[in-house]
Amino acid sequence: MSHDRERLVGLPGPALPAQPRLRRAIYQLHLWTGLVLGLYLAMLGVTGSALVYRLELNRLFQAPAPTFDPDRVPMASDALAAAAQRAYPGYDVTVVAGTRINRNGPVVEVRLAKGDDRLDRLFDPYTGADLGNAMSMVMRALTWLARLHADLLLGETGRMLNGIGSALVGLLVVTGVITWWPTWANRRRGDRARSPETRSTNTALHRLLGIWGLGLMLVWVVSGIYFAFPEPFNVAASVVSGDDLTGIGYQALTWLTYLHFGRFSAAVQIVWLVVGLLPAVLVVTGVGMWWTRRVRRSVAPTSTRAPRQWAWPLGPARARWVALVAVGCAGWAMYTWANYREEHQVERFLGAVRSGEYRQAHAMWDGEYGFERFLADWGPGGRHTAAGSEIEVIDSTTQSAVVTVYIKTAAPKPVAIDVNKETMLLSHALSDEYATDAASR
Repeated sequence: MSHDRERLVGLPGPALPAQPRLRRAIYQLHLWTGLVLGLYLAMLGVTGSALVYRLELNRLFQAPAPTFDPDRVPMASDALAAAAQRAYPGYDVTVVAGTRINRNGPVVEVRLAKGDDRLDRLFDPYTGADLGNAMSMVMRALTWLARLHADLLLGETGRMLNGIGSALVGLLVVTGVITWWPTWANRRRGDRARSPETRSTNTALHRLLGIWGLGLMLVWVVSGIYFAFPEPFNVAASVVSGDDLTGIGYQALTWLTYLHFGRFSAAVQIVWLVVGLLPAVLVVTGVGMWWTRRVRRSVAPTSTRAPRQWAWPLGPARARWVALVAVGCAGWAMYTWANYREEHQVERFLGAVRSGEYRQAHAMWDGEYGFERFLADWGPGGRHTAAGSEIEVIDSTTQSAVVTVYIKTAAPKPVAIDVNKETMLLSHALSDEYATDAASR
């Protein structure tokens, strides 16, 4: 009777008669770990999904910055302080955060105070004009979400708790796989404990998403532990790669970080935005399964008729095919649009060059790239912009923290430009392997 009740409520039946107690104990460990960690796990998933586009949203909502001009001399700190006091009479300037500006942030932050009132404003370093708040409301909200996600708003203690929580989530994943495996093995042998028509939607969805999201959940678990306790991982990387910071050990840690945030390509960011909700969905379906079990236990003594269930509409076989098609479409999208954001940044640069906005185009570059040299390369009649030449993006490759974009120009070889994934600034690529290969074909 107990086995029949387990089948009615979606619990897997015993794989072997000699192991029902062990399997029930593992199931109970999975169940109660999930119930205890439910809100925590759902919070991590929702906040992580919201933070996928944090950098892009910060750039979108930050105060508009002037175009960086290396030939212009910024105002002195005293002059900027005087401009701030004129803009906010009655306030005292407490901090002028330096006037050594760069391409990544051609602004100066000025902090003012009047009694208990505090202001953080950005000023134009060339004119002293007030540009706006140093942090918009959107940026403040994203910063709060980032702190909640990273350290539970508790600083270093919260980061350690997150590492422990990630390990417990790993336990939840492992016990879930152990609980699911015998049921799958029984179905493979043709021993179907329950027909697809009587399997509840909660059970089917929980199992399907849990198995298909297994790899991603493990990546988040391992990376979460790494962020909280990096020392063992760094020691392992040093054992594998020694002092070579570009070795496979350190590269693995770099890719682990990018996989956690999904920032190594624009297409992956879109996928991560959606699948970031996976933990929350697993929590909801898991709680639904537990609640259904409690309700059915309470009505079992007075009724032998099983309550009606909303059957999984596709059935297991069709659901697997739908999942395979979805994964295939996601893989195709990730391959096709993997570097769309970086390629689009280069297209914006080329558009500024074509329209003759050379200062704007030059401001998109990082590093020591003098304006005269820039004009010799990209200006009228420049090395890459000879009359009648077609300039276009032809390919791109991912190189850890940068994307190398290849441009067809008047030169005999494609021009390789690196785009920093974090700042979106351009620089000359260190390697021209693609150009060499293209020239030989």
